[in-house]
Amino acid sequence: MTTDKIAEKIAKLLRKAESTDSPHEAEALTAAAEKLMLKHAIDRAMLDLDPKHKQDKIVAKPFTIEGPEFKRRAKVDMIHAIALALGLRTYYTPGKKVTQMYIVGFESDVDDALTLVASLNLQAEVALNHWWTKTLEPHERSIGYSRMIKHRDFIVGFGHGASSRIREERKSAADEVGTGAELVLADRTKKIDEYVNTLGLRKSRSGNGRNDFDAAGAGSAAGRNANLGRKDLTQGRGITA
Repeated sequence: MTTDKIAEKIAKLLRKAESTDSPHEAEALTAAAEKLMLKHAIDRAMLDLDPKHKQDKIVAKPFTIEGPEFKRRAKVDMIHAIALALGLRTYYTPGKKVTQMYIVGFESDVDDALTLVASLNLQAEVALNHWWTKTLEPHERSIGYSRMIKHRDFIVGFGHGASSRIREERKSAADEVGTGAELVLADRTKKIDEYVNTLGLRKSRSGNGRNDFDAAGAGSAAGRNANLGRKDLTQGRGITA
């Protein structure tokens, strides 16, 4: 199966996960898409060891983040954490109305990552809305830190929860491939870092300060268990936001 066909299959699995009314089917589809993406990325890395094989070039591709500034900043952190877990890098250019984020890596890996980031970006919004409207009691929304801080910390926590899960899945996929896979992945990341250093642009960083640890913890739990269409996030209807 070619790289284009695998990328198409990943996107198709995620689209099905978004449209199904069955949370169990959505969960299975999302898990399959993620596993396929990670395994294929490692297979590509191993194939690139063959000097006769034409390697992907390293590229930087954009992902546009919209919304209020505080939420855009939180999503910069979220996407940065997810990209790092995938062995990729990011930088961004802030604007008054949108933030342009760039994911940097070998082109096929970046294309797959953009598909996953788009799904997790949507999923974070659905999870945040459910937590805010369905989980918190009315008095909990008005005490402690402001709504803006709670929302920001939830999104940041979501990103770090998702990235933690992806790191575990990526290591498992590397273990399945066998000897040397992690060394090959580390070498690819080193090449990406060298490329980023030549750009001289503003890089993304994880580690925004947390004020509301309840929000950050809830976001992290949602991110670790992120599955498009899960009943606990969307009441079994699939993602519709």
